[in-house]
Amino acid sequence: MNIYAVINSVSPLLKHRFVHNTGWIITARIIQMALAFVISLITARYLGPSNFGILNYTQSFVVFFTPICTLGLNGIIVKEILDRPQSVGQTIGTMIGLRLLSSFFSMGCILVIVYFMNHNPLFVWVAFLQAFMLIFQSFDSINYWYQSKLFSKRTAFISLAGYTSMCLYRILMLVLHKDVTWFAFAVSLDFFVIALLLAFYYFKDGGQKFSFSWMLGKQMLGKSYHFILSGLMVVIYGQMDKIMLGKLLNDTAVGYYSAALSLCNAWPFVLAALIDSARPLIMAVHKQKNIYYKRLRQLYAIILWIGIAVSICITVAAPLIIKLAYGQAYLATVLPLQIITWYTSFSYLGVARNIWMVCENKQRYEKVLAGVGALTNLTFNFLLIPCWGIVGAAIATLLTQMITNFFVLFAFKATRENALLIWDALRFKDIFPLREKII
Repeated sequence: MNIYAVINSVSPLLKHRFVHNTGWIITARIIQMALAFVISLITARYLGPSNFGILNYTQSFVVFFTPICTLGLNGIIVKEILDRPQSVGQTIGTMIGLRLLSSFFSMGCILVIVYFMNHNPLFVWVAFLQAFMLIFQSFDSINYWYQSKLFSKRTAFISLAGYTSMCLYRILMLVLHKDVTWFAFAVSLDFFVIALLLAFYYFKDGGQKFSFSWMLGKQMLGKSYHFILSGLMVVIYGQMDKIMLGKLLNDTAVGYYSAALSLCNAWPFVLAALIDSARPLIMAVHKQKNIYYKRLRQLYAIILWIGIAVSICITVAAPLIIKLAYGQAYLATVLPLQIITWYTSFSYLGVARNIWMVCENKQRYEKVLAGVGALTNLTFNFLLIPCWGIVGAAIATLLTQMITNFFVLFAFKATRENALLIWDALRFKDIFPLREKII
């Protein structure tokens, strides 16, 4: 009996595990959010808009190379583990090896690019300390083994330990009155702790011994390279706004804009947890189309309406939020925050769409959609930033997410089905569960 038959035969148990798994992820993320959010606010106040802008400007280049480092394997690894449970050690070991090679290459590229774009040793040093996260992040591959088993209690604990270490480190730097370079290493420390704990508990929980296979690596890259290109395009329109603000305006503008993004990104861990928990369950029933489509619509509806509700609250309370969080020095962040907050739902629809793409074997369209997004974002940023500054960047981000993750789907026959599923979810069509034997 294959893994899908097993999943389908234990529906009540899976419902319980889905809720339990999601609950652990959300609980851990809430604690992380509280810790990281408070420390981030204190750090932003301590560094000021200019230094905070440098920190986020250089980090944009690190994030820019993340899809190259992951090699698009994140989009297929859960299905690979489900399809080949007897070779989990080889699958994960190969993924880690490939990601380590690409991470060292990316780290060198980042330093060269930052140097030639700024000719400032401070920028290069800050980027160097932040780039270590790419190497440590390679071991995040182990997390997908836990995802496939719906056992996120373990990874929730590990992730919380990493965040706690980072927060304690930042508090120490604040107490010691260190400069921006010391704060640059904080995220790398987070991933270093997570990497150590993931490796330790993987073997403690009975994980197979790691091995590397070039043949398997080629097969996996053959399936995932679409996600490399799409991921790169996504990062272009996710980070290009900060890079262009830094070049067209100044580091202070980047600081204001980054503050707004930090507030918007403080809560979507809930959506990420739901997507991570739903992924193996939806993939398991993709051959039973009625249930498969219903589950997708349910996931899309949750993402859309939670996002809309939160965005309304943030839009109304933005002035108060900025004053309480960052103080008077960041009041220029209010309007960008009120605009950017509305992009969250569309952004996470794109994350959830990955499940449909993999199940329907339409990964090749990811790079097309992401390419449209990158071109759209570059165009809007180029036109709007000179006119409206950080407000223009916020508008460009919102329009890009709306076009890329919804409207452009109607333009291609192959993706129109997914667009209609989203439209049905928005209208609550076929959302509420009926009596079913399979989850």
